[in-house]
Amino acid sequence: MPQLDYDSSELLSVILEVKRILPQLANFIQQFNSYALANDVHTITDGQGNLDMLVPNDMPDHVTNQVKAKLSVLDRLINTQGSKAVDLLKQAEKLEQGLKLSNVNYTPNSELQSLIKENIRLNGLFKH
Repeated sequence: MPQLDYDSSELLSVILEVKRILPQLANFIQQFNSYALANDVHTITDGQGNLDMLVPNDMPDHVTNQVKAKLSVLDRLINTQGSKAVDLLKQAEKLEQGLKLSNVNYTPNSELQSLIKENIRLNGLFKH
């Protein structure tokens, strides 16, 4: 196993942060999808990229407001965590590229590729 240098330890640090964020993201997506389904709310993205919700006509206004508020909070959390994950994964890929260029014996981090695939999978679960 190659000795860690500054760049490889930085890569491992970024990977650990992604491993912390992705389960949170998965949890927020699961909560969002379950809550929308339980309340028969259909979510869509408008032309500006904002969340729009179609609620049942017979849902009382106060319930509609509560449901929309909760889904809006979850949407913001998902977008915030999703953006962090993407930024960190891009940073990790850049660090790994640097390691490949500086060390011909460097072996790509398979965990990074797994995390990238998991992020893509999670993004596929959150469509509106």
